[in-house]
Amino acid sequence: MAAPTRRLGRLSWRSHFAAAQLVGWQRHFSSEGSKVELLWAPGAAQARNVDDDRFAGKIGLQCRNYEGHCVIGARGEAATANAIRGIAKASELGKSPVEFRARWHEEPNDERSLRFFADISDTWTVFKKRWAALEKKPQLLQVTPNTSVHNLATAVVTEQRKLGGSAMKLNPKNDTVLAIAAKTLATLPHLAQHEDIGGNLVCVLRWPRIQSDTPTFVYAHIFWKKDENPDSH
Repeated sequence: MAAPTRRLGRLSWRSHFAAAQLVGWQRHFSSEGSKVELLWAPGAAQARNVDDDRFAGKIGLQCRNYEGHCVIGARGEAATANAIRGIAKASELGKSPVEFRARWHEEPNDERSLRFFADISDTWTVFKKRWAALEKKPQLLQVTPNTSVHNLATAVVTEQRKLGGSAMKLNPKNDTVLAIAAKTLATLPHLAQHEDIGGNLVCVLRWPRIQSDTPTFVYAHIFWKKDENPDSH
């Protein structure tokens, strides 16, 4: 899945976020009789006492126990990075791809947090076939600590519109990079030309050689997946 990398420069990013689709996905993930428990990602202080594999295991377990659904909350850069690492590990160690959408959540006192709406609906075989079916492999967007969220999100939606998918290359050891990627995913619905497309862009994370002594980069694959739950918007 490797492809040439492209760096994106430093620019200010837009902070306009709509709440409508977040409300829709909250409705979908907390349907009557099967409310999904919010799983908070550990922040910098808590992470020292939390086993990474155990957190990833909780994500995978919730995805399987709640009709395939899991909602992860994150406040702050460290928690957001831990959420991304946790989802990536849940996919690789759980042997099934965890698909997710990121959305902003309004908090009291004009603060915001992130919500990751995740589910397991396909096998790796199905995912790989879908990605292989793209007419042309997307160019890897290399994320750095100075990457602009707005510019990156614009590049992602442009690439997805042209090729059917987009991909980001992330350093799993850099919290800032992972947080930028998460914010980018939460921004996609507001930059896509078509609301239906933007609202249904999902992400699957690959973390090759995660169990080796030298794990590689995390690769985020973004593509459109038709919403099978029309009431979720």
